[in-house]
Amino acid sequence: MPGNLWMTRRAGGAGAILLVFLLACSSREKPPSVNRVLVEKLERLEWSSPPGGDGGTGLGLVSAAIGDASAEVRKRAAGFLARKRPAGGGALLLERLVVEEDSHVRRELVSALSGFSTPPARAELRRIAAGDEDPGLRALALGRLGALEADRDILRKALSSPVEAERLGAGLALVRHPLRLQAAAVAQALEQEQVERVRWVLAEALGLCSRGAGEALAGEFCSLLLEENFLVSMAAARVLADLENPECIGAMLELVSSGKRPWPGRLGGALAIEAWLQGEEGRFPDASQRARLEAVVLQKAAAVIAGKIPQAALRRAWLRCLLLCRSPAAVEPRRRAREAAKLPAGPGERKAEDSLVGSRAALLDALAEKPLERSQPPYEWYSPYGLARVRPPRLILSAGEGQKIILEMYLSDAPNHVSAILHLAGSGAYAGVELSRLEDPVGVLLDPPVSAGGGAAGCALVRELSPRRILRGTIIVHPQHRGGGRLFIAGRPLPEWEGRVSVLGRIVLGERILAGLEGGRKIDLVAP
Repeated sequence: MPGNLWMTRRAGGAGAILLVFLLACSSREKPPSVNRVLVEKLERLEWSSPPGGDGGTGLGLVSAAIGDASAEVRKRAAGFLARKRPAGGGALLLERLVVEEDSHVRRELVSALSGFSTPPARAELRRIAAGDEDPGLRALALGRLGALEADRDILRKALSSPVEAERLGAGLALVRHPLRLQAAAVAQALEQEQVERVRWVLAEALGLCSRGAGEALAGEFCSLLLEENFLVSMAAARVLADLENPECIGAMLELVSSGKRPWPGRLGGALAIEAWLQGEEGRFPDASQRARLEAVVLQKAAAVIAGKIPQAALRRAWLRCLLLCRSPAAVEPRRRAREAAKLPAGPGERKAEDSLVGSRAALLDALAEKPLERSQPPYEWYSPYGLARVRPPRLILSAGEGQKIILEMYLSDAPNHVSAILHLAGSGAYAGVELSRLEDPVGVLLDPPVSAGGGAAGCALVRELSPRRILRGTIIVHPQHRGGGRLFIAGRPLPEWEGRVSVLGRIVLGERILAGLEGGRKIDLVAP
């Protein structure tokens, strides 16, 4: 009996504690409910509002949404302004920033504000970057500076900041807007930087800021070739590939010869060797330099023919190098590669004037858009808010033999593009999509057999810009291969394209499978 009494008292005490806890939870202030009608009206504007328009009647709706009691609605209004950038949108963002208290909404507002070039908008970004109390907000604002002379001192100071995110933001800003005047400051910051993810961004920035004067920093880039961080070594290899006189051939050969180094780093070295072999006759003052490069190319080509290199991009790079070899010893490997149907049609041509990577990414800012020709989308439109309550939509790339690549789509960031792609995938338009491999930048283009007469789902879509990072495996709309439902999967990070192209999703599973697939192969893109 005493035992039962003790158990009864213990159960009663636990019940009292649970009751107090439930009362405390129920007394907390709940977030305001989401105005679904307002959200649906805002989503309908996604189609009818072209980027850079005058705003019109839609600006009043966005103004109501950005002042709504729900943080969810305010974030969606900020995202809309980031994609559409209507006239008057910058003023709305500035007004809201003064009173906004939610840190997540503030970041969305600052991200959207970076798309406006008005003097008040740029001044507010500089103010936040230089002294806001939120370090994450400072870093975000820093990453959106660089286009104006007034930004330079703030970026130079941020490069030596003790806050990692601020150094990263300054590096990203200088990748998007490289200035030769900042090269010395970036080189000094890179020499002192210890954080890997910041080092590769600074290496990219240094390469772009020193464009045209790389000879003076050749030694610096040679020392970066053998970094364990393959992104740093890739950035260094791209700079060295453009030098008039090949530097540090020994380090380059060590980079491509070591099977223990990550294959993207070895790919960067192979592309640099291809550029060197393709150069002018007098590029090699010493004939033995070219002989050393060709000897390694022959070894790698033999490995490709024997099926010992699993990555398709790396195989293609070495076979293109094989076509450039002048040694008599290259005749037989070329014949064997041709018999095995592995030899490309010809060596790749480096056409810098056609490229939109590196410092030429700034040309994307002036990319012309075709006006909308329809009042309604000719495909089923998916609600970002409705699907967000479930999970981001996913698609599967089926390569046969049980090989599957899982894609996650960013419906909230590019609702028109992703809705069109989901519609096409659901209707079977991506059955037998052709996989093409591009070299500048490295990546995979999915080119579906969509009928002629427009872009995705029969209409040309304008860009839906977002601040999302573009890393290896990110799905975007390639600026030179738009329309027709084409998807480009980046083979390397492209920080210079961030904020300038439509970012549609990412690979969540199967990057290694995709790396091994040859160009020209037919695969299926389907809903799970």
